[in-house]
Amino acid sequence: MKGSEKMENKSNFTATEAKNLLWEHIKMLSEEAKREHTAEGLDRLTAAICNALLALFNL
Repeated sequence: MKGSEKMENKSNFTATEAKNLLWEHIKMLSEEAKREHTAEGLDRLTAAICNALLALFNL
């Protein structure tokens, strides 16, 4: 899939769908971080939460 196609697909999400997808991604990374118990896992989780919040504010 080309970059422009990805952007087109993203614009077809409703705000609620985007919020739900971001929340699912955060939960998945949270579970992964719990299993790994590593600083890298926690860093990824923190970055994902920050990115999700930024994305939600931009909707």
